[in-house]
Amino acid sequence: MRYLDIMKYSIALLLAFVALCMPAMGPPPSHAADTAALERERIHALLETLERSGHVFIRNGSAHSARDARAHLEMKLDRAGDRVTTAEQFIDRLAARSSSTGRPYLIRLADGSTVEAGAWLRARLAEIDATSKAAKKGAP
Repeated sequence: MRYLDIMKYSIALLLAFVALCMPAMGPPPSHAADTAALERERIHALLETLERSGHVFIRNGSAHSARDARAHLEMKLDRAGDRVTTAEQFIDRLAARSSSTGRPYLIRLADGSTVEAGAWLRARLAEIDATSKAAKKGAP
């Protein structure tokens, strides 16, 4: 092989390596920071929705106010640190079930029926996302 051919081959290998590594590096820092802020907002909105609902939160068989439920879930979120980065992870890993017993958390609605907290929170998150999306469409 000639020197020029070796250089072309080396550059091609280097570019292929860089192209393969780029996805593993993740998004640029500014995008990652924006995404993290958006996810924190989604989690905050979910907690706000839970507290304002006034529903009874049932944890391991004991009934708690929506305000107490929010405080408990915020404590779990603080303890989770960087292990929970999205609203979906928040629901699945922290807000749907007890980390000590594995029992699902329940929400008692105004009509007396109960639903699993994970399903209720996912439905509220979908509403939050739809409202946010509609607001962005209407923004100039």
